[in-house]
Amino acid sequence: MNLKLYLLLRMALVAMLCWLCVSFYLVARSGQQIAETMASDADQMQELLEIDLQRQHITSSPGPRVPQLRQLAGRFPEPFCLRYEAIDGVITEDGCGQPQADVTMPRWLAGVLTWVGRPPALMQREIHLWKSQRFGILTIAPDQPRLLARYWNTLRDLLWLAAVTVLALGTLSFLVIDRALRPTQKMVAALDRLAAHEGQRDIVAVPDLPLFRPREFGQIAAGINRLSARLVQLSAARTELTARLIGVQEQERRELAHDLHDEFGQCVAALSAISATLRDAVAQREAVTEDDFDPLDQTIERMLGGLRSLLLRMSPPLLESRSLTSALNDLVTGWQAGQHGTSQLRVHIDAEADALLSDEQALCAYRVVQECLCNIARHARDSSAVQIDIRRDGKILLIRISNQHFQPSGHARPPREGGGMGLRLLAERLHAQRGQFTVEATPGRFAVQASLPLCKAI
Repeated sequence: MNLKLYLLLRMALVAMLCWLCVSFYLVARSGQQIAETMASDADQMQELLEIDLQRQHITSSPGPRVPQLRQLAGRFPEPFCLRYEAIDGVITEDGCGQPQADVTMPRWLAGVLTWVGRPPALMQREIHLWKSQRFGILTIAPDQPRLLARYWNTLRDLLWLAAVTVLALGTLSFLVIDRALRPTQKMVAALDRLAAHEGQRDIVAVPDLPLFRPREFGQIAAGINRLSARLVQLSAARTELTARLIGVQEQERRELAHDLHDEFGQCVAALSAISATLRDAVAQREAVTEDDFDPLDQTIERMLGGLRSLLLRMSPPLLESRSLTSALNDLVTGWQAGQHGTSQLRVHIDAEADALLSDEQALCAYRVVQECLCNIARHARDSSAVQIDIRRDGKILLIRISNQHFQPSGHARPPREGGGMGLRLLAERLHAQRGQFTVEATPGRFAVQASLPLCKAI
């Protein structure tokens, strides 16, 4: 439903409820005033009727002494039913049971008005002549048809007044609300432009919305502006991340090609040379001994070691069936074997923290250690000492890998902080796990520190 129509309907409903409340109050108040007026008028009617009857008895006019109730009722504005019963049984009435042809209302409405108005009960006054002789009884009752007609006229007047008021206020409110809601068209158009870029690679920033005069609309416009700027930033970050991923993929391919060329290429060339040597020896009918096959076995063993190292770097460890400590011990053992014992390695792993890591966090911690050891093997082969420290600090798992490398005097220069693409990807991997990543680079020492929140910590 249109907001303007919705608000107008609510306003009309509230006006109708107000009209009903005011109408019930006026009818109830009118009934109370009639009761108060009826008690006061009854005393005055008693005095006037006694004076009229005394005057008739004093005069010598023939005929019965009948009170002039019509003239008596004409002196009072309220619609009463007057009934006078003389001591001789003669009854005179005025204003009782007169039909009101010009008033038509439902029976249920008449019952509601009668219940709300609460007309007063009958009132009786004894009529005495010369303060001693009782001459008759005057009964005063409200004229119910005329009272209902008065109530109904009051309600009709209020209804017309309420209708005119609601119509005037509705028209003015419609114009005011229509003018106040005009900024929403620009807001919806801005959101539609943002939605039109869904699924596209680059999101174009929509023009900034002005701060509209109503404070709430101004806050919404400011929120849309922030949303647009944030989406543009996220789009740029996504584009940059895609470029990084492509670069990492190309770098990984180059590293694979380099490993295959350096390790397996040399081994295949050595195997080819050994095979040619053995073939020549057999062709010349020379004796081939068991020692002649040692170079072949060594080359094959070297190939298997390189293949095993490559597979360990490429494939994730089976952390589901093994603990992080066991997987890291195998990683460290393989790294030491590849380094041929040139670096002193010290490892400290807190076994308590192992049980508090999820599978994703354990894999993230394993990749941190693996990447740091690979960087040391590639860029700091002269490291004299390598230290790995994994421990729990409250609800945080701290991982620190540091290495000491030799720097000639006069050429000490700290490594470039931030590292290469591998360390950047490690930082993004840690941020995805709500962790932190820092690099400390000083002359002669390079340290990487990572922290992971323990999701299972109590």
